[in-house]
Amino acid sequence: MLLVLVVLAIALLGCSSEGVLLIGLDEVSPRNVAVGDRLRITGTGFPQDHPAIVRLEGTGHRAGEAAVRGLTVETEGRLVAPDTLEVRVTPELVRALTGDADARRTTFRGELEVAFRSPKRSGAAVVGRRSGVVLDVTPEEVTSATVQLLRREARRFAAFIGAEMVRDEGGVRLDRVEAGSRAARAGLRDGDRVLELEGLVVADIEDFVPPPNARRSLIVVQRGSEAMPARVDSAGFRFTSPKALEPAAALVGVAL
Repeated sequence: MLLVLVVLAIALLGCSSEGVLLIGLDEVSPRNVAVGDRLRITGTGFPQDHPAIVRLEGTGHRAGEAAVRGLTVETEGRLVAPDTLEVRVTPELVRALTGDADARRTTFRGELEVAFRSPKRSGAAVVGRRSGVVLDVTPEEVTSATVQLLRREARRFAAFIGAEMVRDEGGVRLDRVEAGSRAARAGLRDGDRVLELEGLVVADIEDFVPPPNARRSLIVVQRGSEAMPARVDSAGFRFTSPKALEPAAALVGVAL
C-alpha cells in the first residue's frame, strides 16, 4: 500500500493539467527574431515521432505602451535533430507578438512550453517548460511616421529627465546627464549605455519611450562590465501617442 502511494505521488508531481512533465528544455535561441528566422529550442526527452506545439505565455513590452500582460501565442514546431526543435518565425507569429495595428519592436518576457501530442487520442501529451525566456521581436514593417514620432518622444523624455542620448555602434548611450536632474538623482551618469526601459530592450533611440502615465521608470544601464538598475522619477511626462500625432505629421508633410 505504501509503495502504491509513493508511486502515485511521484506521478502527480510529474504531471500538469495539460500533460506529463518529462522534457528538459535547455536553450532558446536566437534572442533577436524577425519574419523568416528559425527559433531553435534544445533539450532532452523529445519524442521522435510526435507533433509538437510551442506555446509562449508572458508579457510584451513596447515603446510608449503599457505592458501587454497575458500575451499567449501558439505555433507548431518540428524536430530537426534528436535534441533540437525548430520553430519557423512566420508573419502571423510576429504580428501576434508585436501587434497588428501600429506594430513596433517588442520584447517578450515569459515562459515557453513545448508539448508533444500523442498520436493516440487517449495518450497524454509530453510537456516541457522553460521560464525566463526573452525574445526581441522585430515587426515586418514599422511606418516611418511611427519611427520619427517615437524618436521625437524619446528625445523629449530624455530631456524631461535631464539627459541627452546618442546612437552609436553599441546601441544607445547617455551622452550627458545634467547635475541635479531626475536622471542624476536616480544615479545615472554620463556615458552610461542604456540596456532596458521598463522591460523593453533599448536597441535604438525610438525605444526610449516609457509607458503612458508612468510615475517611476525602471532604466537598466551598463556601466563598465556591470548592469545597473535605476528608478527614474517620470511623473508628469505626458507621452503623445503616434496615432494622436499622425494628423499633424500629415499636415507637415503636405506643407513641405
